[in-house]
Amino acid sequence: MRKLQFGDLFTLTRIIKKMNIKAEIKGLITDISNKTPKEKEEAQQNLQVELTMLFVEHLGDAQQEIYKLFADISSQSIGEVENMELKDVMEIVNSIFNDDQFSDFFGQALNSAK
Repeated sequence: MRKLQFGDLFTLTRIIKKMNIKAEIKGLITDISNKTPKEKEEAQQNLQVELTMLFVEHLGDAQQEIYKLFADISSQSIGEVENMELKDVMEIVNSIFNDDQFSDFFGQALNSAK
């Protein structure tokens, strides 16, 4: 499975728009500027868990876009992605939300949107 690339951002933004979860995502973001390093790490881990669960809850809202993103990331066809085992799907979801590039970009984008 490859790392996220710039081109994936377009698919991700379409997914977020179709899922209609922007307000929910903004609600999950908290100010961690005055926190200790340990508190910042815990906050980031909690955010990743919450984002992952929010994403999973809304998978059906952007089904075709998610198939495309997962196919691109896993170098498989959309048909192969449609037939993936659930554990493989969760592996891709977790890899997206645990990707440092995704976290950095996503955090900066949301902070600037506040």
